Formats: sequence, structure tokens, C-alpha cells
Amino acid sequence: MQVQGAKIELLLFDEAIAFRYHIPEQLSVHIYKELTSFSLPSKTDVWFFERNNPWKLKSHAGEWISADVSKMPSISSMGPTQGLPLVFHYPDSTYGFIAESDLIGYSGLRLTAVGNNTFQADFTEGDKGFELNRRSFTPWRILFYADNLNDLVNQKITFALATPMDKNLFDDTSWIIPGKAIWRFGTLGIGNPEEEKSMVDYAVALNAKYILVDDGWEYWPDKWIRLSEICEYAEKKDIGVWAWKRSTELSDTCENYRVMNLFMDSLKLAGIRGIKIDFMDSEAKQWVDFDIKALETAAKKRLMVNFHGCQKPSAEFITYLNEMTREGIRGMELNFHPEGPITASHNAALPFTRLLLGPGDYTPLSFTAPGATTWAHQLATLVCMYSPFQCLFEDPHVILNNDLIKPSVGFIRDIPVTWDEVRVLPPSEIGGLAILAKRSEDVWYVGGMNGAGKKVITLSLDFLSDLTYEMEIFLDDLGASPVPANITSPRALPESVKSTIPFKREKSDVLKTSSLDIQLAKGGGFAIKITPK
Repeated sequence: MQVQGAKIELLLFDEAIAFRYHIPEQLSVHIYKELTSFSLPSKTDVWFFERNNPWKLKSHAGEWISADVSKMPSISSMGPTQGLPLVFHYPDSTYGFIAESDLIGYSGLRLTAVGNNTFQADFTEGDKGFELNRRSFTPWRILFYADNLNDLVNQKITFALATPMDKNLFDDTSWIIPGKAIWRFGTLGIGNPEEEKSMVDYAVALNAKYILVDDGWEYWPDKWIRLSEICEYAEKKDIGVWAWKRSTELSDTCENYRVMNLFMDSLKLAGIRGIKIDFMDSEAKQWVDFDIKALETAAKKRLMVNFHGCQKPSAEFITYLNEMTREGIRGMELNFHPEGPITASHNAALPFTRLLLGPGDYTPLSFTAPGATTWAHQLATLVCMYSPFQCLFEDPHVILNNDLIKPSVGFIRDIPVTWDEVRVLPPSEIGGLAILAKRSEDVWYVGGMNGAGKKVITLSLDFLSDLTYEMEIFLDDLGASPVPANITSPRALPESVKSTIPFKREKSDVLKTSSLDIQLAKGGGFAIKITPK
């Protein structure tokens, strides 16, 4: 990027370096290339998402794996270009990542391994480039450093550098309400209007705030009438309704996105609370502009937003508070996909990789399609996978009616979706074992996801206060008979998934001085709720 009069703005923090380029406002600039590069120490372990098909850099839904930095130019069959973030485990056992923040009016940053342990800036548009016409500066490029995994997970730099919210656009935020959602589509596909309406009652039973009506509702006869009827029924039970829409049916820019405006007006008239926008499949500037326009338009109509088929977050949810979550993550739906199932190591990597940058619509919790994990591991995903719009994958009928699963209903009902404090507990390691303790007011939840083989760990509860607590814990029931993985699901599972290990539930009193010896199955886990007595 060679622009007369361009300047670099550099910020130095104790734990990070951030910089961006400023371009004179009077210039109309076409960006063909950015010469930004990052060089890493030898023997650095690089964590990146991999998917051996062209979808890799479209949907950012690859499996998180690692390789030595020297191998990055040739490690992937899809070429040397990787999406963000790139996460590093340095030779001295410290950590770091490269990310961007405040992605508005620019193409999303990717990084190409060019040899000599170096990564070069890259963009989806390639040689065609893109126009810089919304702002006179680039997004922030950030290199973050952390002594340990707890500091890594609790980074705030990428969020602090986002453009502050527009107080006129968000003068009242009472309509922006986090919560769990019930979702028929994941296990059963789209239902008819009555079947989708029945999800409202399941939402009440599971203490969810929303239902999501996904792809297919627009084929219903009298679709707007039926959608309005669902919303009216849901409103009586204090449940909100979200609806799905394909991005390409909203992306016409004519008359300042007139089609998008009219569609969102129709959603609002029907009583919809939020929109799931799908299949952007690109972080080219055209689609970054679309995302921002969708957020602005939705905010004016008081609609919350969930982006699917999209790139990673770059702190958009800080600027636009109505972005509740986005995909850009390899989530539970892959357990029904020919590429699936999701590996346990991928789950154990996510809190330290993709989820560093913000909410991820992983759609946690599947007893009927757990992949290579156990039921206790699945309960742990509710703790470890962060999303203020937490859309549950499992068929709610299974949760409420299967005798083996019913002991977990209270845990599923009670767990919040936002947190006051997050701690990473030892012996966590990226891809090997993720243990996160999260506090909501005075109640702690702990989730453990084993990404490796069978093991025994000792878990200290020294993060607690000097009180007596009641603990409810769900463990791998290693002495129980395996249960069929598809106990009720009508959808076909990959042949590699035949059965899984159920959980066992135990209760006891614990103190700050307590420690737990926990046996973990291969791909196993545990989930804990700790409440002051």
C-alpha cells in the first residue's frame, strides 16, 4: 500500500502492540496490497483452522490444529493463506495471537505464510483490490502477548480498540436481551408452523428466552400470517422469536438497501425479535460493508442479529450492540456433516483460539450427535462456548423426556449465557484439555472438555470464596454401558459414531480448600455448578 502522505498510528500496551494506517481524507484510494508482515520466533507452535476444501476461508469453519511455524507455507492443501486469529505457543511456554479489530469499510485481513517464519497481509479480493471509501484509516492490526492461558482468554485489547457505539443508534438498549434459544432445525429440520410453535412451550420448560425459526419457513403457505401467529403465541409466554434469512436476498444495494429495509420492516411487523443472516461466505469488503449495513438497519428497527456463514468477529459486537453472536466457527452441525464429526481436540482448542475474539454460535449441547465426545463433555460445552444468543442444538423433547438425560435438566435450565468473571484452570492446554470456571453473581460454573485420551486430573477449587458451597457435578460414567449416539435422532450420523458414554450426577458440599480427583474418558469431560449455601 503506497499512498502519499499515509501515516501509521501505533499503540503500545503492556501486553500488546496495535497499529493502523491513516490515509489523507481527500484521497480516493484503491487498495491493491498491504505490505504488513509479522515474523515469529523459530519453534513457535501455530494454531490455525484447517478445512481441506474451498470453504475454508469463506465460512471460517475449519478444525483448529497446530503446526510448527516453519511448516506453515506448505502445511495446508488449500495453500499458505490462513484466516484470523493465528494463535501462538512460543518456545518459552508463553502465548500470543495476531488479530484485527474495528473492521469497517475495509476487507478482512488474512495472513499468508511466505517462509522464514513470516506472515504477509492478504485479502480476499487478490490483485483486483478494493476501494477505501468509508473511512480514511484501516482496521487495527494487533499482536497480543500473554504469560499464560488465563491472560490469553481474558484479553480485552481487541474489544477496547473498536469504534464506540453510536449513542443515538443505541439510546435505548432494553430490547437487547441475552438468552438461550430452542432450535428445532439442528436435529429435526424446519417444521410446519404448528411444530415450530411447539418450540415455544419447550423454551418455557427449559428456561430459554427465544426460539429460532430457521431456513424453510418462507415456503410455508401464508408465511407472514403463520410467522405472526407464532410470535403472538410466543409473546403470551414471554418468549421471543428469531427468523432466518439468506444474505443474498438482502444484499441488493439499490436505493440504500431498500430490499433489506423492507424485509426487516416485515419481520418487525410480524413480531420477530432477531434475525439470523446466513451464507455471506466471504470477508471481502463488499460483504464486510453488507454486515455493517445489516447491523445498522436492524438496530434502527430494534432487531438483534446473528451472522452465519461468515468470517471471524473483529469487535463488531462492541460497536453494534445488537450483534449477539456470529458463526465463523466449526460448530455442532458438523456432527451431521460428511466432514464430521467434530473432534474432541477441536472443542478443547476453541476457548483459546476462535473464542478469544468474541461470541461464537457453536450451537452447543448434543446428546444425540455428540461426535467423538461424551455426554459430560457435551454439558461442558454450555459452559465453555460463549454466546449471548446461545442456541441449543439438541431436540428439546429428548432433553426433557429421556430418562438418562433428565437429571441434567436443572443444570441446562439454570446456566446463564453471560458472565461476570472467567478463569482458566490448570492443567488446561490448547487442544488437550480446556477447563474454564465462570461466575455469574455468586454462582460458579466449571466446564471441562478433554481433547485427548483417558486421564485423571486433580481440580483445585481455590478460586472460591471463604464460604460453604453446594456442588452439583456431571462426570463421565466410566462404569456404565455405552448408549447409542443417535438415541432418537432421525438424521443420519457419520459411521464412525456408534455410541457414547453417559454422564453420572453427584452432589456434595465443598470449600475453597477442596480439590476433586476427576476421571476423564477419551473425549470426555465434566460440568459443575457451585452455589453458596
